[in-house]
Amino acid sequence: MAMVAGGVTLAEIARKEAVSEDEAEDMMDQLVEEGTLKKETRDGKTVYFAASAAASTTAPPQPAEAMRTHPATTEQTTKFCRQCGAKIASDSKFCEKCGARL
Repeated sequence: MAMVAGGVTLAEIARKEAVSEDEAEDMMDQLVEEGTLKKETRDGKTVYFAASAAASTTAPPQPAEAMRTHPATTEQTTKFCRQCGAKIASDSKFCEKCGARL
């Protein structure tokens, strides 16, 4: 996917998903409403990027208690994006880093 200053363009999302830009925008806007992605217009192009990237590029550390209590669950619910390799939750529909559909 084409990265634009940390984001992915709407045109690239539409091309990758083989849908119209309107359909891609509807899918991505749903993620914006959920707070997963941020949407901006840069140089006349609609760009989406991970909401967490706006505040910080690193995830906050996980509490030690959660790691001790559910080590097997953490292993089973973690997967990685095929596009960029980012760690993502198993129930995610899109990568929070690059926007690729999972």
